Amino acid sequence: IVFIAGAAFTFLVYPLSDFCEYFIGLSFSGASFFNDLIYCSIAIGLVEELAKIIPFLLVLRFFKFIKEPYDFILYAAVSALGFAFVENILYFKEYQFHVIFIRSVYSVVGHMFWSSIIAYALIKIKFNNLNKVKSFNLLIGAIIIASFGHGLYDLMLFYELASLTTIFFFMSLIAFVLMINNSLNISNFYNYEISLRREKIAFQLISGRKN
Repeated sequence: IVFIAGAAFTFLVYPLSDFCEYFIGLSFSGASFFNDLIYCSIAIGLVEELAKIIPFLLVLRFFKFIKEPYDFILYAAVSALGFAFVENILYFKEYQFHVIFIRSVYSVVGHMFWSSIIAYALIKIKFNNLNKVKSFNLLIGAIIIASFGHGLYDLMLFYELASLTTIFFFMSLIAFVLMINNSLNISNFYNYEISLRREKIAFQLISGRKN
């Protein structure tokens, strides 16, 4: 359900992006780094993060199977996978095979990571019993960080900064694994006898292998 909803909400990006461009006046110049960073962070990053997180929030509101901290990251990532699935099909259709590696590895994991930042904030809000003011500030901060990170990644792709893109990707991957690990550690069902191998999780995220 979450995957399908994430895929369906991909098309919400078009009206939201049009609103940013035609009503707010954001545009991509290709010449001004700061202007293009703002454009990528809002018209791409913020728009796509909102489109991906809405299915997760709907499931969180109307269903009861999201219980443990890790469930927040799991289902936020599943929604992001649905979004990335449709987005990749659209990119493959337009740009053919030369974007397959970037789209299937970097972008897919990136989408899961950025959505998980917002989900991680919701974990902190729910399981730390924060008040409304702190909860609001934490959530807004997470959305800003996710949108900015997403926008910066896209900007580096547009400017063809391949080396920086790779470094940024692996830094994001480390942060993603840490969030997964921390969400498992605060679970009521956490078993201290089980030690997670973070490097193995990172390898699985890149390769898609389970073992």
